[in-house]
Amino acid sequence: MSVYKRPETGLYYYDFILDGVRHRGPTKRTKKAEAQAVEAQVRAQLLNQQQLGSLPEITLREAVDLWWKDYGSRLGDASRIETTIRIMFEGADDANRQRKDRTYAAKRKWTWNGAKLCHKLTDADVTTFVNTRLREGVATNTIYQEQSIVTRTISRLKASYRMPTLNWPSSRDDKRLVRNAKCRYLMDEEIDLLLRELDPDRKVSSRGSDYRHPLLVRQLNDAYDMAILLLDTGARPGEAAHLMWQDIRMDTRRIMLHRPKVKLWNGMAMSQRVYDMLARRKAENLHGNPYVFPTAGSEKRRVTLRHDPRPGFVATDSKVRTRFGAIGRAMDRAGLNEDWKVQRYGGRAVMYSLRDTFASRLLQSGKVSLKEVSALLGHSTVKQTEKYAHLVPDVAATNAAAVL
Repeated sequence: MSVYKRPETGLYYYDFILDGVRHRGPTKRTKKAEAQAVEAQVRAQLLNQQQLGSLPEITLREAVDLWWKDYGSRLGDASRIETTIRIMFEGADDANRQRKDRTYAAKRKWTWNGAKLCHKLTDADVTTFVNTRLREGVATNTIYQEQSIVTRTISRLKASYRMPTLNWPSSRDDKRLVRNAKCRYLMDEEIDLLLRELDPDRKVSSRGSDYRHPLLVRQLNDAYDMAILLLDTGARPGEAAHLMWQDIRMDTRRIMLHRPKVKLWNGMAMSQRVYDMLARRKAENLHGNPYVFPTAGSEKRRVTLRHDPRPGFVATDSKVRTRFGAIGRAMDRAGLNEDWKVQRYGGRAVMYSLRDTFASRLLQSGKVSLKEVSALLGHSTVKQTEKYAHLVPDVAATNAAAVL
């Protein structure tokens, strides 16, 4: 019999393994003999359910919701899991109301049949799911995220409900499912080219910067400053776009960066150019807006920023709805996405590449460990940071070069 008493409650709990599944729970008894009787009763009930097939039935949606409530909502990436579950059963259209990344969410139109009983799921359903997602152009990692939700739901609830035994394909069986671990980071000369293209004061053809509309100048300034912030903090674009002045300590040169994806706060030290950029923006914040980048974010924030530097001018909504698209266009103008570079480096340079650049510069310096970079990036586990492991300086190669 496997019962034990918890000193803080004075009650006995049972803890045993049956057919590879661990079962734990309270007996609500203070006497050991009574607790052992409860444990024997629970064990017998579980045996009867397995041998006689008397486990209750449950639909797929009910099972996933139960797993989410009891377990998934407590994980570090709970917000991502919640969005994935919503798209799995409601489709991309409904998910777009909750998710900022509309272009990506729109790919997932096929939905799981939430009304289907779990134990009636077959390998054919799995094949349909994988093939449909691939036809929709969904990334392999996203397919694995959905698969993980279903498999973890089955594993956690199989002791209490009738569950199927499914054969999920892997990258060894289906080469289409090989994970994409590309890491497109920028070289020093590419960073210089990008910042030169983003410079609001740069000349275009024979004209200077004076001809530009004041609102366009402000948007270009936002794009330039956002690039600096991403390069020197490694923040996710969404985290930087929602940065508030109350999270910035200019006296100690610290940024308290909120990581909603993993529900963490990171204290980031400012580089000199980030400090100069924030000091300038704070001085220019004449209307006292609480956001560092007020032109990016929710509609409410856009409405409060309709004042142009020119007296009496009110900008239209269409002109203030910018999501830093200037950064991507500047990358194209700087030649970062030439065909040979895309082929050589395994992908296009995008806004997220600035975050990859931050990680690569730290690791290539040899002064910051992979674990430390993982913490700075706000990853929930070091495993997520392993895609940068090849950038860590090779000690053997360094020793060999010293000899030669």
